[in-house]
Amino acid sequence: MKNYKYILSLSIILAGFTSCDEDNELNNVVLPDAPSVNVTATLTPASTITTVGSDLNFDITVPQSFSSDAIIQVDSKSPAVITTTQVRLEDNATTGSGSITALDVNGGVGYIPQTVTLAASGVRLVTIDEGEDVDDEDDDIITPIANDNTALSSEPINITIYNELPPVSADGNMNLLVDWSGAPSNDLDFSGELIGLGSLTPSQTGSRYERLAIASNFPDGEFVFSVQVFNTVDTQTTEAIEYTLFYSLPDGTVAFLTGTLPAGSETWDGSDGDFASASIAIASVIKDGTTYTVTSL
Repeated sequence: MKNYKYILSLSIILAGFTSCDEDNELNNVVLPDAPSVNVTATLTPASTITTVGSDLNFDITVPQSFSSDAIIQVDSKSPAVITTTQVRLEDNATTGSGSITALDVNGGVGYIPQTVTLAASGVRLVTIDEGEDVDDEDDDIITPIANDNTALSSEPINITIYNELPPVSADGNMNLLVDWSGAPSNDLDFSGELIGLGSLTPSQTGSRYERLAIASNFPDGEFVFSVQVFNTVDTQTTEAIEYTLFYSLPDGTVAFLTGTLPAGSETWDGSDGDFASASIAIASVIKDGTTYTVTSL
């Protein structure tokens, strides 16, 4: 990544704990005080869900281009953490791209995810002089435009942060991951069946998540996915269990559906004879080639 030499003092003062994406060469350009020119930008993240520590790509668009290069600041804010990044919008361009770590903290989140707001928070008009070697951006120099008093903002967008999401397949597969409340005391298993043809190997790891996949070379048809509450002591659940079924599609889409297993649901004791009656169907997937249509049950 670039490592610009700055002619100005490189500091931004933010309330609370602030972190910057260390790989971003533009971080810490000082924004103007007392702006009198206000610009409303449109921020478009690649997704509104992501995982802890992952980079979230976004585009930032302004109604009309600036008269020079511009450094736009984008913040990701939670009650405890602010992560900030700055991206370059080139002269005469109206859209720039960047990435930000939406939640840059150690440790994970529980079943209930965390939420941050992503928004543009400022702009500085600058000139950027290339070094002698145009391919080596280490020597580029940023100089703020004198008397720049431009302000820029955007509507905040909520980004939901999960511990883990299913990866997107490059081979046309559909990946699924189920998460639930009350783990590890509540232990869910995950199974799938292609109606009329047979079952997938169930996911029964006893871990925090259970995962399955529909491979692109599987026969087309309807797959029904179910969960089982593994319990060798109680024959029924004593509390409601909330679940989230995440799925990723070959086109890059990552989405989810949610539901609740009510208290009193039958549990599975691990025996083959008990498996069918203890299986609770939660989703149907219609496979047609590498197109997958998901319905909550």
